[in-house]
Amino acid sequence: MKPALTLFAIGLTALVAGGFWLASELMPLFDDPYDNRPFSQSIWLAHHNDWDANNPRGEMVKDLTNRLIREKPLRTEVLELLGEPEYSTSDNRLSYNIGAWHFIRIDYDSLDIHFDESLHVTKVEVVQR
Repeated sequence: MKPALTLFAIGLTALVAGGFWLASELMPLFDDPYDNRPFSQSIWLAHHNDWDANNPRGEMVKDLTNRLIREKPLRTEVLELLGEPEYSTSDNRLSYNIGAWHFIRIDYDSLDIHFDESLHVTKVEVVQR
């Protein structure tokens, strides 16, 4: 009887974990938290070093991403627009805290902006930390 109970517990654990994974993958199809408000420089700058899970920066990510990809600004222009990032930086990447918007909302997300050799924006992505 004991092996059957162990197998049941393992199966139940796998089912629950799979359910959480599936829900996290499907959630953006129903509500994209990164597309709830237009980009505002004043709001973005006001929330520098704001570690609230509901940081309003997260809600502006889609609009900001579209702008950065369309305009391909220089790294200096991005710093002028967004201020200093909260995470470590390099010449090729800036990482800004945008709150904790993923399904379980435990880990914080960052908006990572990548630059090419000429320091123009090449890629913008949300990274769960």
